[in-house]
Amino acid sequence: MKKSFIVLLFAVTVAFLFGTRTAEAISITYTTGYGSDPYGPLVQPDWNIILQLPKFDSALGTLTGVTITNSGEILGSIGVENKNVTSTRSITAELTALLEATLPGGYLVTSNPTNTQDITLPKFDGVVDYAGTSGTTLSNLTAFDTVITFVNAADLALFTGGGLLDVPVAATDASYATGGGNTASNFSNAAGLILSIQYDYDAAPVPEPSSFILLGAGLVGVAVLRRKKRQG
Repeated sequence: MKKSFIVLLFAVTVAFLFGTRTAEAISITYTTGYGSDPYGPLVQPDWNIILQLPKFDSALGTLTGVTITNSGEILGSIGVENKNVTSTRSITAELTALLEATLPGGYLVTSNPTNTQDITLPKFDGVVDYAGTSGTTLSNLTAFDTVITFVNAADLALFTGGGLLDVPVAATDASYATGGGNTASNFSNAAGLILSIQYDYDAAPVPEPSSFILLGAGLVGVAVLRRKKRQG
């Protein structure tokens, strides 16, 4: 009877283990943003805010990787004027902003949307108005930039746990113009970003429904054998 009990228990254990689904590689992504559709209208730099993203719930499985994406955009105008009274000027103007997100572990994810314009203007017409013959204004200029960062495996614990991650986000206006002396420039822009975090993980093994049936049947059989052993 003891031998039969051991054989049955072993069979139940094997059936349960082999009836269990193996770990499965899965990804889950959370997204937030500021000043970029659908998270509101673009906002004039310079600004600093705190965004929040969920941490990885370890109950889902084992975290294997973290991917952070910062997608920034700007919209604005460039005004330039050649103030040189004797000669033409070639001016390069850039409408640009730095959009930075700081995550746990010191990870700095910076997007830098930039719209560059090369402009040639005749000599000064006597009025600094970013118009006329010696000036111009370029409006509705847009630019986009996306930066992706992969977090080192040693730092995965920084992103694991309950609650939310507080992510400081900042936008800095970095627009400029070059073209030598006696030039004037004027910039107006607004910026925003979308920040996402992707968790790659191995899901915890899940028993197949048939395994539970086999386990239940096996346990019943074990109980019967034990009862017969006591009665015998």
